[in-house]
Amino acid sequence: MDINLDKNFTSLIDKAKEKRYFWEGLVAELGIVFALLYLFLGIVPSELKNNTYFSWSIFIIFSIATLIIVGAWKLRRRSPIFRQNEIGIIVAFNCIGESERYAKKLKETIAFQLRQDLGEIKYKIKVLPPNYQVTNDTEAGQLRKDTKAHLIIWGTINVAKDAQKGKAISLLDKHLRLTFKAARPFRTLFFSDAFSLFHTESTVYHEDNEYIEEPIMRKNISKTAKFILAKCLAIDSKYNNSLMILEKIKQEPVSEDYAKLLSIVNSNINLIRYNKIIEYYQKFIYVNGTFIENMDIIQELLQDIKLFKNPPNDILIIKAALQVLLLQFKEAEKTLKLVRASHPNDNSVHISFAFISLWRNNIDLAMKDFRKVKFEELDEGNISHILDFYAYFINKHPNKFSFLYGIAFVNMQCGGEMLAKEYFQKFVAHPKNNINHWKDQARKYIQECKNIVQGV
Repeated sequence: MDINLDKNFTSLIDKAKEKRYFWEGLVAELGIVFALLYLFLGIVPSELKNNTYFSWSIFIIFSIATLIIVGAWKLRRRSPIFRQNEIGIIVAFNCIGESERYAKKLKETIAFQLRQDLGEIKYKIKVLPPNYQVTNDTEAGQLRKDTKAHLIIWGTINVAKDAQKGKAISLLDKHLRLTFKAARPFRTLFFSDAFSLFHTESTVYHEDNEYIEEPIMRKNISKTAKFILAKCLAIDSKYNNSLMILEKIKQEPVSEDYAKLLSIVNSNINLIRYNKIIEYYQKFIYVNGTFIENMDIIQELLQDIKLFKNPPNDILIIKAALQVLLLQFKEAEKTLKLVRASHPNDNSVHISFAFISLWRNNIDLAMKDFRKVKFEELDEGNISHILDFYAYFINKHPNKFSFLYGIAFVNMQCGGEMLAKEYFQKFVAHPKNNINHWKDQARKYIQECKNIVQGV
């Protein structure tokens, strides 16, 4: 091989590596195959070249090699697409001018950092091929939609001379861009603190000090991306993965104000845990008007509630409901007393205490709590939940006849006189019921309900 041919061949290899995602790279790869074929034919005897079978074999081999190279080139250039259940992250930094190798390196190191940081979570992190460019929010949003990714991490990498520290590789204008999945419009404010953990001073590294500065930049971007990803996963109802990420962020060593970081992360943990408890209760426990004693979910929710430092009242009410489902009535009373201490006139507390008293067949005590309830303030959802709770326990514990009185009384107060009359009649006729005073009261209510129904 002469010197010129050797140089040309080396040039083709360099071009194929440098431009492997672009047309120039494909042409260079095909040029390499052609050059190798040319060299091979140069050493093949003339009589063999003239052989028809040999010629056809060479043609087929060359055609197959060409198809493989073109196919591999097309596959290499494809944008990633994630499956429906996958947690997908795309790292898509751009470059200015001839800085592609720096953008490529940063994309790969950020992806590596995220893989380390998210090791316990099922995810896919992919680097966007350089033949795609994300230069604005519209392009990033379309890419996120097309790839079904949860998060796109992007920005423009600039390489410039720093008079004092040498060559600097930095995010242009110190801007990190994050485009994420946010399918629930009412959660818009959920991302208001999105960049609270991002430090603009850690958006550059110098080649002469790369060993120290580049990890700081990489970890800064990774931490912010994880924070946003946790919020995206919460919106997608992947609460446990979301909480796991935020807990990991809390454990990471930080050079900045740790109290500030802790406050931001904890407030997000509380908000996400709150939404998880509400959604899981409605999705797995109170389903289509009845209750499912899913012990794993109940215990998981009780553990989540326990992790709240100061759980809000509606979460405490759910806790009491779960404890009642487990027949832990003394524990439920302790929980309800916490709510009553701060909100003595809470309707849900009065109704819940009345329910517990009825479990003990203590209608006298139950009625004291019922008379404190402002039934006109209850919305339709509250009323349905209360009545469904009674119906569930009446079906499961048929000997607890006092529940018949309770469900009848609630129906009567909420405009359901027909059902109230039926339940009062069942209460009076129940074979285990020997409480004559409340039987007499039930008979009076039966007549009242009849009069209301008849318009008397």
